[in-house]
Amino acid sequence: MSVRGAAGAVLLVFSGALQAFAADSTASSALDASAFQTGRAPASIAGAPDRERAQAVNGSLYAVVAPLYIGTGGFYSYLRLFNGGAATATFTVTVVGSPTGTNYGTATFQIPARASIQYSMSQVLVGANATIRAPDTNFSFYLQSTEPLAGYQHVTHSPDATFFQNASVCKWTIQDAVSAVAPSAVLTHVHTSQLAAQGYPSAIELHNFANVAATYRFTIVESTSGNIVGEMNFPTRANASYTIPWSDIEGQINWNPTSSQIYANIVVSDVSGAAPAVLLGQTVINDRLEATLNVTTMCAVNAPPSLRGDGR
Repeated sequence: MSVRGAAGAVLLVFSGALQAFAADSTASSALDASAFQTGRAPASIAGAPDRERAQAVNGSLYAVVAPLYIGTGGFYSYLRLFNGGAATATFTVTVVGSPTGTNYGTATFQIPARASIQYSMSQVLVGANATIRAPDTNFSFYLQSTEPLAGYQHVTHSPDATFFQNASVCKWTIQDAVSAVAPSAVLTHVHTSQLAAQGYPSAIELHNFANVAATYRFTIVESTSGNIVGEMNFPTRANASYTIPWSDIEGQINWNPTSSQIYANIVVSDVSGAAPAVLLGQTVINDRLEATLNVTTMCAVNAPPSLRGDGR
């Protein structure tokens, strides 16, 4: 909060300076903007860097994760990358400084089919060989992948408060992308019994909005490897809502996650082959805080084919 608040104050002051400049007919001539076209400021400007910087990034070509939390209020950001495709997918994450727009480098990650993997900010920065320099006080992640079913989540965590939340802000959701190419719905990074034992049990929220009864198939995937660990059917009534503890799903498919298997993905389909008429969500209970959190939202890296306006 403090980083963004400080940045906002600078912008306000700068805006006021521009207005004052415009009103002063005796002001000196404008700075020659052509000197900045290579990304390097003239040496006459105090504090100018001693080397060229990469120019600003065209964010319309990326999925953008911003703002990131780098200790603000005790919170830190984490990035989760999901591959809904049938083969290993490549993700690139470009680190962009704020407020300068400096491109500090790009990290590359390989995500197995059906897998969803979480990375800390430090892992991304090391992968991009990025070192943030003044005057930048924060940075953003710019994502790309050619996989049509590439997704991502931005989550934040406060170790001191033992509190986490889903901070994802999307142009498009992963449900938009999945439903455009397959009769399925998906949730990622569902807490298994390993995290439930640490005080963070999860549940699946499902609503059948069809006006008839329907049976849905749950395909359960270990999130890091992308391996399928089990399947089960779940019958529903017309227009009925269900809250399904994850522990019941593990018991039904006879899966006992190991200490390293803390997350799972779930794919929901209609046994009839039709598109599932479901609203699907995930909630997590923070036992220590006695709070229930909705952590459903996952973004799509790419626009679903039916929503694209760029001809791609």
